Amino acid sequence: MKVLVAHGSKMGGTKEIAYAVASKLSTMGCTVTIASAKDAQDPERYDAVVVGSSLYAGRWKGGCVRLIKHLAHENYSGPVWLFQSGPLGDHADDPQPVPKKVRHLAAQLDVRGVVTFGGRLEEDPPGMIAKAMAKEQAGDWRNWHDIEAWSAEIGEALAPHKAA
Repeated sequence: MKVLVAHGSKMGGTKEIAYAVASKLSTMGCTVTIASAKDAQDPERYDAVVVGSSLYAGRWKGGCVRLIKHLAHENYSGPVWLFQSGPLGDHADDPQPVPKKVRHLAAQLDVRGVVTFGGRLEEDPPGMIAKAMAKEQAGDWRNWHDIEAWSAEIGEALAPHKAA
């Protein structure tokens, strides 16, 4: 199975999650290409696609939205998984609403799952808003066990297709 894992990340935390997903899928026998969503080339040539975006103020990164839009317009028929990351604090892994535009496009695809993972905020991040947030919420809220388990679910779902 050829799998594209595409990410949109402002400060690198979502990119790190994408690399963890790609690593797990590789260990499960998938041939994985990892790319920034804005730079992903010919996504329809892959058997499956995973797209992960950072979530800021309830919005996805533009490159991720454009990639999903491209897949929908090309009538991509392979399975798709989506993840978003960014919430901070004790409830960082609680499900978050998927932005309306993404929900609309995802309805046109074979989306097998959407999950929210906590985010990461460094103590001294770039940007005035992030600096203000870091005073109260700096830390790494990503649950690597959950990320690995979700990635394994994807690999298991793709396993029957590997033999074909």
